[in-house]
Order: sequence, then structure tokens, then C-alpha cells
Amino acid sequence: MTQSEAKNTDKILAGEYVLGLLSIEENTQFEARLETEPHLRRYYADWLEDFVTLTDDIGEVAPPAGFYAGLEKRLFDTQQAPELAAKSGSLIRFVLGAAVAMGICVLILVAL
Repeated sequence: MTQSEAKNTDKILAGEYVLGLLSIEENTQFEARLETEPHLRRYYADWLEDFVTLTDDIGEVAPPAGFYAGLEKRLFDTQQAPELAAKSGSLIRFVLGAAVAMGICVLILVAL
């Protein structure tokens, strides 16, 4: 690999790091290199600046009225829990659904 190709690879790697696309192992290796290689820190800073500027023209948007109250009610309302259990039909179906959801989450995390 030529020096030019290595620089280009490092630039791409820094961008992937900023976006969170690296595996845990690659992430750890890149962070170790960041401590000792100033050019990687520069690439990292450049990518951060590039991505931050993408949002400069986007104005702040306030959530709709009652959004937070509705969210808290959906998340923490103890009166809804019995309704959910009654709708699911049985505890077994609920547990199986939760197990499938957990399995999917694990597969997604492993793929990252």
C-alpha cells in the first residue's frame, strides 16, 4: 500500500469512526491509534466539523403541545399495564414475543 493509499484509508476509517460504523474491535484499535497518530486526530476533527456543518441550516423544532405528557403516560402509566396483558392473550405469548425481540436486538448488535 502506498503512502497516499494509507492516508486515504485512514481518512475513510476516521469517517467510519465518527459515524459509529466500526466494530467494537476496530473501534478500540482506532482509539488506540488516535492517541499516538496526530494525523488521525486531524482527520477525526475534519469529519466532525463536516458533519456538524450539515445541520447548520436546520432550525430548532418544538415538539407538539402535550407530547411529553403523552409520552410519560404511555411509558409510566400503571393503569395501562393490565390492559396490555389482557390484549396479549396470555403470558406465554408475551414472553415469547419478548424473547424474539431480544434475539433480534442481539443479532443487530452483533452485526454492528
